[in-house]
Amino acid sequence: MNIRFFLNWVKKIGVSTSFILSIVVADGQSVQQAIDFSDQDLPGDSRIKSLGGASATLGGVATMSTNPATSVLTGKSQFVFAPNILTRKSTVDFLDQQTVEPNGTMKIASMGLVIHSNSVADAVSENIGEEDGVSEPVEGTSKPMTFGFAYNRTNNYTYNYKFEGINSESSITDYFGEEAARLGLRNQVVNLPSIYSPAELAFLTYLVDPDSSGVYSIGAGAGGDVHQELSYDSKGGLSSLDFSYAVGLSDKLSIGVSGGFTIYNLKIEERFTEEDREDVHDYYNSSVYIQRFEASGAGAKLKLGGIFKPSKNLTIGAYYHLPSGMTVNRRNKLILRGNFTDHPELNEDTLIFGSGITEERISETFDLEASYKLKNPGRSSLGVTYERPKIGLVTADVECINHSAVRYENLTTRDLNVNYGEINDALDQFWKLNFNLKVGGELRLKSLRFRAGTAIYNLLPTNNDLPEISNNLRRNYLTFGFGIEKTTFFLDLAYVKQFMEFGFTTYNLNDTSHLGSRKVNGTDVVISLGLKF
Repeated sequence: MNIRFFLNWVKKIGVSTSFILSIVVADGQSVQQAIDFSDQDLPGDSRIKSLGGASATLGGVATMSTNPATSVLTGKSQFVFAPNILTRKSTVDFLDQQTVEPNGTMKIASMGLVIHSNSVADAVSENIGEEDGVSEPVEGTSKPMTFGFAYNRTNNYTYNYKFEGINSESSITDYFGEEAARLGLRNQVVNLPSIYSPAELAFLTYLVDPDSSGVYSIGAGAGGDVHQELSYDSKGGLSSLDFSYAVGLSDKLSIGVSGGFTIYNLKIEERFTEEDREDVHDYYNSSVYIQRFEASGAGAKLKLGGIFKPSKNLTIGAYYHLPSGMTVNRRNKLILRGNFTDHPELNEDTLIFGSGITEERISETFDLEASYKLKNPGRSSLGVTYERPKIGLVTADVECINHSAVRYENLTTRDLNVNYGEINDALDQFWKLNFNLKVGGELRLKSLRFRAGTAIYNLLPTNNDLPEISNNLRRNYLTFGFGIEKTTFFLDLAYVKQFMEFGFTTYNLNDTSHLGSRKVNGTDVVISLGLKF
């Protein structure tokens, strides 16, 4: 949906729970992209995911994408490949009905390589238990230097869900009518090449009728008592490619830097169907409103990290991801169909008045294209790990993201009708500092590893003035894992449960909105195969 109508919608109803996910009438992409780009899913391979995503102080290929200094903790050169199977079940409550829709996808969660210029594993304590895959550098050994490459999928946008119910109070044509009245649409005023709004499409399909002054403001299904159904299908994701360098400055201090790219792709189709099944409204049989959205983008980024070991068992880590930009190209298309029987205006055009013939009227926009730059905020984290090599470890990270720094910048004249400044002001009002907490533990029994963890995203409200929105953005994870580690390889399995809840509204009228809720229970199963050499 075009941003002009998103902004108008925000002005009419203010910032509310529906700001998060307004399915039909808001330009959800401008808001949702800000969320998706500046936030991430639980990162890493199976080991990191099973430890609640804590990655600031743990050595591994996957952790290079968060703290590039952690590669010095791997002990040896490593190659890791970690595919995952992600399933999600969406439960939607709307119009006193509940629908459940499962979906799933298989992707590569993490993959990469770390090369040690001189292996610190060549000098280890004799009593550590090298046959169990546990080794520890001896103080005073040569300083490690590592080079690495890592791919991590940081967000997954695959969702499928639907809902339906009887709306006894309003029709989507009420929304079309209010927008047509606001724009003052009259006969012969629509410039076909520039159509980009649902109100103009409704004007052309006779889903809004003229009032006594000739303004199209009365919806064909005004007043409701219609059956409504929405289906939503999205695919895509956000991935990170990182090239890192790290060096041990001493036995206690290591630093690292990484540069790379963020790659984004998303495809969405929303289909909103409305039917006058009880024949309550004259002429009006049904309507179908379809939105198709495609976007892709890429951007560069730079990350800094450090590791400090004040003692043999304690590790402190910190990282900072510098603010970055991404260039996005998007294309969207709107299609609206109205189905009528004996509609007066249609019949006048076709000279079949009173014949009882049903006719469908279809209108659609041209492909609406735009290019813009999305500036993402910086991200920082502080973590600590306490480890006993023969027993196990406990680890925790606190991550901070300044969401209020998200900014849109227009890159093309094709978006002259979009006020990116107003969008930035709205996002700045909504977003504040966000904190994520990640905690995990690992128990070691010789070469066996047993892991568990939890993560809470958006630990504190992003905006204390809007707690209902902040709570809706909270995501909780419960994680479990099992692994086998030997001197030359390791094999890990992670099981992650994800819990999210969103508020939404299908469309907003001047005097009322119909709010619903969508709960998402996700399951992520990740297998990691690693080689050490």
